[in-house]
Amino acid sequence: MFKNILVILIFFLISCSDSPTSVKDIEKPTVLIVSPADNSEFNEGTVLTIKADAVDNLGIARVDFYVDGEVVGTDDVEPFQLVWNSEGKAGEHTIIAKAYDKAENVAQSNLVNLYIKNASIPTASFTVTPSTGNMFTVFQFDASGSSDKEDDASSLIVRWDWENDGHWDTESSLEKTISHQYKRAGTYIVKLKVMDNDGLIGFDSTQITVSTGENGDTATITDIDGNIYNVVKIGEQWWMAENLKVTRFQNGDPILRVDSNTQWPLITSPAYCVYDNDDFNKQEMGLLYNWYAVTDSRNIAPEGWHVPTDQDFLDLENYLIANGYNWDGSLTGNKIAKSLASSRGWDASADTGCVGNDLATNNASGFSGLPTGKRHFQNGSYSYLYMGAIWWTSTECEETDCILTRTLFYMNEDFGHASSEKNSGLSVRLVLD
Repeated sequence: MFKNILVILIFFLISCSDSPTSVKDIEKPTVLIVSPADNSEFNEGTVLTIKADAVDNLGIARVDFYVDGEVVGTDDVEPFQLVWNSEGKAGEHTIIAKAYDKAENVAQSNLVNLYIKNASIPTASFTVTPSTGNMFTVFQFDASGSSDKEDDASSLIVRWDWENDGHWDTESSLEKTISHQYKRAGTYIVKLKVMDNDGLIGFDSTQITVSTGENGDTATITDIDGNIYNVVKIGEQWWMAENLKVTRFQNGDPILRVDSNTQWPLITSPAYCVYDNDDFNKQEMGLLYNWYAVTDSRNIAPEGWHVPTDQDFLDLENYLIANGYNWDGSLTGNKIAKSLASSRGWDASADTGCVGNDLATNNASGFSGLPTGKRHFQNGSYSYLYMGAIWWTSTECEETDCILTRTLFYMNEDFGHASSEKNSGLSVRLVLD
């Protein structure tokens, strides 16, 4: 029996020596706020994501997030984060995080300082001069009156939408003044966008009325060569008040200049010349073109303009007759030549009502037709300088190689109807589309 007791005692002692000793976990986790950065600034209303990295030897149970010492949220799943809305919370704030491990050991993170700005939307404001105009008016827009409570006006970025169609027509820019010309009549809403340094945006808009213009209104247009032309409103049409003198098509391709009298009749491609091959005549009289240049698909006219059809000229004629531009004031019959002819440059005529008679009474319409002469298709010679003006239309005759033209002559009272061969050298006027 003693032997059995001894065995039991030995077994008990061995069992006690092999049992593990229970040790409590006292190791704290580590926690670090990684976003936002210390001393960050945000506009009021910004929705922030506060992020923390937390590590522990036995695992993280949860992370509590504090703003200004008060718990604002908890996360128990990596990545540990909290979404915080700064709306209505302008001012300085502090952020910390506390991480708890599974043994309830706790550690506090670094302290992050935060500033929520009470930023205001910039005030967008602009003026437009003039407030109304026509299709040739260059409107001046000035947004220098825009302002912001926090940022200097010079740092504000502006952008323009000329028709309020949702498409911004300019790039973002610090420049507050800009000009714009509308190509079509109508009522337009102009919209301005102003952005400050915080990315906040303000808008302003205003309405502009663009008319087709009034009879007698004048303006200017420019061709691809940089030549500037006077234009005039006659009735419902806008006409160039000078002859064309461009030497390139709209795509930049050059138009061939042909001086040789023997070569000119042989040309069946676009060409131009200067009367008598004297460049002095170009500036005032313009150039003479063959019909191939006038109708080439590369376009001799600036955008929005075209070589007039016979109907375009007929509309001009009818308007002038019906509105008292006949030299005698009558409202019937074609006696409008003096109203279309320039008040200088024409040979004299003794006949009352003719272009060359009493030049001071010419040009009531503002068309300013000059006696530029022509170049003959048969031999390339020049004639009719100071005597007549002949303009191409884009309308072909029923006969082959024949093009309708319109004419003024010093000894006539009418705006003449005529025709010419395609390799004649004639003047060109343009009319607005």
